[in-house]
Amino acid sequence: ASSGNITVYGLNDCGSGNVSPNYAVTVNLLPYITAQPQDVGICQGNNTSFSVTAAGQPSLTYRWQVNTGSGWSNITTAGSNPVYSNYTTETLNLTGVVNANNGNLYRCVVSGGCTAASATSNQALLTVHEAPSISSQPANAAICVGLNTSFGIVATGYGSASFAYQ
Repeated sequence: ASSGNITVYGLNDCGSGNVSPNYAVTVNLLPYITAQPQDVGICQGNNTSFSVTAAGQPSLTYRWQVNTGSGWSNITTAGSNPVYSNYTTETLNLTGVVNANNGNLYRCVVSGGCTAASATSNQALLTVHEAPSISSQPANAAICVGLNTSFGIVATGYGSASFAYQ
């Protein structure tokens, strides 16, 4: 389908006649997703974003949604932990992500000029990596000069951690 003009002609036994002026017809493209949001893995306390690219006519609107485990809901306020911004644009920003956000899913619903027509992106997973934490502290030690001792700790967190004794 394409846009253009239409004119209505009347036809009968006496011939044809132009009974209307030209009327413009605009065919709007339904919204569709051209680039999907991607999964993100970050360390707690950091910031991140999810992006979507869409096409369609006329101007598109964006609505980001989150699923924290109990179904999809629109992001409508900045909130906290994380703070959301730009939740009605192509790029959703998350500031101050915490461990409780681990496993959240995000998607975007894109709408255009055609009533009730929308395109929903694929979901993207947020993985939050835990900062290192010492769960078992070393014990005090009393040693004699010239002898060795050792200290041990137990730590949890994402990836390999290194620790320095002072």
